[in-house]
Amino acid sequence: EFLIKAVENGAVELYHDNSKKFETTSVGNQLIGQTRFATSGGSFRGITEVLDSTNHGDGSNLSFQTINGHTGGTVTITMAVVGNAAIKTTKQFPIMINSTANATVGSELFSVNGSGGGRSFSVSGSAQGVTVTNNSGATCTTVVRFDLTG
Repeated sequence: EFLIKAVENGAVELYHDNSKKFETTSVGNQLIGQTRFATSGGSFRGITEVLDSTNHGDGSNLSFQTINGHTGGTVTITMAVVGNAAIKTTKQFPIMINSTANATVGSELFSVNGSGGGRSFSVSGSAQGVTVTNNSGATCTTVVRFDLTG
C-alpha cells in the first residue's frame, strides 16, 4: 500500500488508504477528489471544480458529479464558445446533493454574460450533480464548480 511515492525526475504523490489524493506536476500540483476547508468553528466546506474541455455542440448534454455526503451549497456553471472565451455566460444555482436520487437545483441566483450576449444553456439535477445542456448554437466548453457544505 502506497503512503508517499516519489518518482525520480517526476512527481511526488500522496495517498490515503492507497488512493492517490495529491500529486506535484511540472506546473504546480494536482488535487484528486474534493478539497475541504474548515471554518474557525470547525465546520467544513467543500469545493470541487470540474472542467470539461471536450468540445460539445448545440443541443448536447454533459453531466458533472461531485462526491456524496453533503447537505448542499451552490453550483456555478460557466459556458464559453470554443475559440472565443470572451463569449460566455456564468450562472449560479443553489443545489442539494442526494445519494439516492437526482440533485435538486434551485432557482438561478445570478447570471453574468460576457461579450456577444453570452451563451445559452439549461441545467437540471442528476445523480450527485448536474446535467448541462448546450442550447447556444455554438460549440462550447463548460466549467462547473460545486461549493458545498461538509
